[in-house]
Amino acid sequence: MKTYVWSVLLYGRECRKIKKETEKRLETVEMWFIRGKMRMSWTEKKSNELALKEDNLERSLIKTIRQRPLQFLSHICRYKGLEHFAIIRKIEGKRSRGRKKMAVVESHKSRAIGKGSNNNFIKLTENKSEWTNVITNVCSRQRTYGGKRADVTNKRVLRKSKFNVSKSQNGKRLLAATFCPLPFSVIATLRAKVAAPSPEKSKMAQPLGHLIMIWVLALFYGSMTCIGLIITSFKVGVTKFWNWKVHEKPGCLSDETFGTHGYLHLEDVRIHYVISGPEDKPLMLFMHGFPEFWYSWRNQIKEFQKDYRVVAFDMRGYNESDKPKGLAEYTMPKLMKDVKQVILALGYESCILVGHDWGGAIAWGVGRHYPECVDKLIVMNAPPGPLMQKLFFTDSKQRKMSWYMFLFQLPYLPELLFKVHDFGVFSRIFKAGKASEEDLLAYKHVFSQPGALTGPLNYYRASMQEVGGPVDHDLHYTVPVLLIWGCQDSVLSPSIPGKVEKECTNVTVRRIETAEHFVQNHAPEAVNNIMREWLAE
Repeated sequence: MKTYVWSVLLYGRECRKIKKETEKRLETVEMWFIRGKMRMSWTEKKSNELALKEDNLERSLIKTIRQRPLQFLSHICRYKGLEHFAIIRKIEGKRSRGRKKMAVVESHKSRAIGKGSNNNFIKLTENKSEWTNVITNVCSRQRTYGGKRADVTNKRVLRKSKFNVSKSQNGKRLLAATFCPLPFSVIATLRAKVAAPSPEKSKMAQPLGHLIMIWVLALFYGSMTCIGLIITSFKVGVTKFWNWKVHEKPGCLSDETFGTHGYLHLEDVRIHYVISGPEDKPLMLFMHGFPEFWYSWRNQIKEFQKDYRVVAFDMRGYNESDKPKGLAEYTMPKLMKDVKQVILALGYESCILVGHDWGGAIAWGVGRHYPECVDKLIVMNAPPGPLMQKLFFTDSKQRKMSWYMFLFQLPYLPELLFKVHDFGVFSRIFKAGKASEEDLLAYKHVFSQPGALTGPLNYYRASMQEVGGPVDHDLHYTVPVLLIWGCQDSVLSPSIPGKVEKECTNVTVRRIETAEHFVQNHAPEAVNNIMREWLAE
């Protein structure tokens, strides 16, 4: 394979004038193919926060860039803060003075992968023949950029070419060109807004409004919760309502039919797990949600332990796993890294990953960032993180349904909410399921232990601190994904499965109309049947 170099170049007299002023905030992008693998480096003046490691790119990103190059380019532009890009097509045939002639085909507003584009590029497709037709059709109309044709192939020609450097209302724009080894000799140009604030300032400014909203809503829901607790205490009885105890361990948690208990020592935490099934079978790894632990997969463990090496583990902060202090210990990168380390510590390179709620959100991330560790991905009632964050601030219905997430930002009060009436919240949560009294005692035993609630609640507290930061909006999955959705979910919008089907690739959605949020407990037979059918495909 040839070695190609992509680079962003400054262009134009206006650029040279203000180059010194913008040097601190502009970035140089270099991407190249070497021996069939893609490497990428982001050169920045002050920080390397956006640095991407080669091992995260070699699998998913290479496949994306080969199959969906224009979408990938749009995603890169968006990620790097470039507002627009234009598509230039090589005109085959005649050459002029040794130069290949180029014509600008279409200009675009940069968007994340999975989004459409404007005008003639509304439908971006992986079908190469359709790509060719779209490009040919646009070229036949002789669309040009700025009303002029471009004749560029190298830096020297680029500087002489007659591009118009447009001006924005509050400043000037930079025009840069990228030489890309894309299919059909597509070459792209990028425009970055010079007058835009620096990345450091924008990262500070964007979260501020979000944080104000988060804490205003947190205080509002906190005050409403306090009023509700006081009123309920008088209805139930003050002594009875404000009484709770540490519950004893029920016999079901020691049931040997679920498997053998053990511990894995990862880099910075110790993880408790339950394992069963033949050692020579593929690994099926289960990740629970909130407020749950490994026992929430009891119905699936018994169902699949004959055909798979089944492991259900307590995520960090839960049950018998370590409970590190500090919100920094519960960020998504750390949680995803835990999953990868668990798989390797069990002696496997990959697994069938199954997750629900928070476990599902983490599983989405593992499938995206560590696809080499996932053979198949099964998620239950949990949207991908980027989609959830988008809905959180754009969908008023989802924001209302997520009221408890704002409440959980407060200290002490959320823990108290779970304790009152002797942990009666668990009876309300699992009332629609097939949980027995012994099952409820298992949950009460785990979460009545000292400090047992703070770790799980820190998942929500840490996730809110990441709001407004850089988000990878790429929802292109190289591993097959099954989304099982309980349609009576009271905390997640019913529109989410449809949005997942629309915005994610390689995803199959199965709905269970009568099931609620804890779908694996409310409809275990239906969930198990759907899983078996899909895994057999």
